[in-house]
Amino acid sequence: TFAKNRLYVKSPRFNMRARAYGDGTKAPFFLEIKVKDGNCVNKYRAKIDESEWPRMFSDPTYQVHQQGNASEMTNKELFYKTALKYNASPRIYTQYRRRAFVSEIDEYARVTMDINMKCHLEDRYTLIPDNNKLINYDSSFSYTKEANRPSDNNVILELKCYPHQVPIWFLDLIREFELTRTSFSK
Repeated sequence: TFAKNRLYVKSPRFNMRARAYGDGTKAPFFLEIKVKDGNCVNKYRAKIDESEWPRMFSDPTYQVHQQGNASEMTNKELFYKTALKYNASPRIYTQYRRRAFVSEIDEYARVTMDINMKCHLEDRYTLIPDNNKLINYDSSFSYTKEANRPSDNNVILELKCYPHQVPIWFLDLIREFELTRTSFSK
């Protein structure tokens, strides 16, 4: 998806993040804005390289690089202008391990499982954690309905698809494992 003809995000329910994979020391990096609209979340994502991160927030002469496809360019510009408009700056660093599965038969369907959730407060434009500050926040009590039933198998499970194209097998998973929708900030 991409944000066509938008100057900046105007929705009251959105978050912004910079994302890295692996140990976070090597590009590509990704800029993402997630906008919540009712029960749907739209994500606008753009790839950036080492020459742009974090210079785009520290150099007043920075201009969005004209590289990549049109939607990535639009999303990168949307991220940059939204960050400027709202004076956005780093607040928290989060880290987790993810296992992702992608459907080979559906147009868009993904199942992700996240474990080992950690975080620390952050005010610098860095994608590398301060391991001395990281704290776990995947308490077993956060994952269960009943506080007296902690679990040793703490996983954040996400089922991702287009809103009007929910695969039948997603519904089967939900029924079979009695999944319920909850919110969890990460």
